[in-house]
Amino acid sequence: MVLLRAEGMSVKEVASVTKMSNSQISVLTKKYLDEGLEALVSDKRTSNNRYMTPKQETDFLAQFTEATDKGQVVTVADMHRAYQKQVGKTTDLSGFYILLRRNGWRKLMPRPRHPKKADAQAIEASKKFTPK
Repeated sequence: MVLLRAEGMSVKEVASVTKMSNSQISVLTKKYLDEGLEALVSDKRTSNNRYMTPKQETDFLAQFTEATDKGQVVTVADMHRAYQKQVGKTTDLSGFYILLRRNGWRKLMPRPRHPKKADAQAIEASKKFTPK
């Protein structure tokens, strides 16, 4: 696209050949003239904005694994507070849940009672409509 513009083709002619939009051709040509070829070739996207590296995340979560192995109850709220303290910033809880999911953690809560050990008569008595 830049070569075609350098050879004297108009933006509309380059657009018809390359199937790019006129504005995109103009922006990329200006970028090439201002910053050189490196500006067109390099990928400057930064979508992985994490506060910790993957190694730091696993080291951070290891302390909680040790605590659960000792029989201690670990809550997400406690882990989130410790995470915020370690990174030195206030973070959103949803982002912390993504960190946990990324590292293979999941939420486990015991049922209040076993469904097969429940009292059948108490269940029937609590229903709104009893069969006749």
